[in-house]
Amino acid sequence: MPFILYGKEIPAGKNDTPASHMDVLPTLIEMIAPEGFEYYSFGKSVFEMDKNSAFSFTKAIDRDSIYYFQKDALVEEINLADFKDCKTKTNKYQSSYDSIMGLAWHYIMKGNSLK
Repeated sequence: MPFILYGKEIPAGKNDTPASHMDVLPTLIEMIAPEGFEYYSFGKSVFEMDKNSAFSFTKAIDRDSIYYFQKDALVEEINLADFKDCKTKTNKYQSSYDSIMGLAWHYIMKGNSLK
């Protein structure tokens, strides 16, 4: 996701961390909140050193590939270096993707209720 920040206090540079819209708010909070500020989010700041992937409704991305998750279909993986694709039954992000989509469904359908 292209995400451009510009301002007097923002250092120039390029960050190639994979990101999605879920990661915008955590990134901004990290930039402006006091150190140690606690918050909850599905996303992660693009400044976190261990952030290597990002998720959206039907896709995941990491530094090497884009993955398309379609209901009742194989997962399509497109290599970002050569744009070759392959289809597999599952991949390394399947569990994380399923968890995020499950939580999103729960919050949309039931709000913060645990009932």
